[in-house]
Amino acid sequence: MLILQRSCIFGLYSAFLIGAGYDFLHAVPMGLFAMTFLLSTIALYRYREYFFADQPLSLALFSSLYTLVFTLIFPLVQFMLSGMKAPQSKDFLAHLISQPCIHGAYSYFCVFFPMAFCQEQWKRCFRFFLQYKWR
Repeated sequence: MLILQRSCIFGLYSAFLIGAGYDFLHAVPMGLFAMTFLLSTIALYRYREYFFADQPLSLALFSSLYTLVFTLIFPLVQFMLSGMKAPQSKDFLAHLISQPCIHGAYSYFCVFFPMAFCQEQWKRCFRFFLQYKWR
């Protein structure tokens, strides 16, 4: 896959730019999301080859793992950049459980299923044109 051929530097630049985009859209201290995305990417970049095989659940599992690491790092970065106190333990635990499940389910149902459906339709269309007898 194309993602496996990209360098670590490209992944870090991409993570930083995505985080900076989030920073511009949210009313949080500047650099909070950029730094968190960057640290999450540093932590998980070396494991990408295990999750981008042609398995149905690989993208959903990697999305859940990335969200789990992001949820763990976010309060630390938030405390370092803005001095805000850490969230309460019940809120943190709720986010730690719910966010990876939600993101994994989203990537499975909204990314994998449409991709699989489109691939199957293209195969059918291609087979039809190969089998069609042109005059």
